[in-house]
Amino acid sequence: IVEELLEAIQDKVTLEVNSYDGIDLIANETQETIVRWSAAKYLARIAERLPSFMSHQLVESLLDTFEEANSSSSPDDASISEHAWQGACFALAELARRNQIPQDLISETLDCVLRVSCFV
Repeated sequence: IVEELLEAIQDKVTLEVNSYDGIDLIANETQETIVRWSAAKYLARIAERLPSFMSHQLVESLLDTFEEANSSSSPDDASISEHAWQGACFALAELARRNQIPQDLISETLDCVLRVSCFV
């Protein structure tokens, strides 16, 4: 019974985190820098309180943002890509500052950040 209860709680927490994750990733794409910066700090604070596998998923979602922004091809999407990249960089920086980037994703994170720094 205890295992079933823990599993049910974990599923509920995962659903809740996924809904907040979506909100923050949308905020990371807004044109206002202060909104992206605040969302990044908020995301890092949440990640500190999550189990490690959920933090891992969060970092993977941010790294996927780089790929999605990189794949946009129309000129109208160029400004969105800039904002998404900057928001994802803010979030990764906050996560790194709080030591929340998993060891196995550090090299991929550095690759993405270096790619973005060449873009700027």
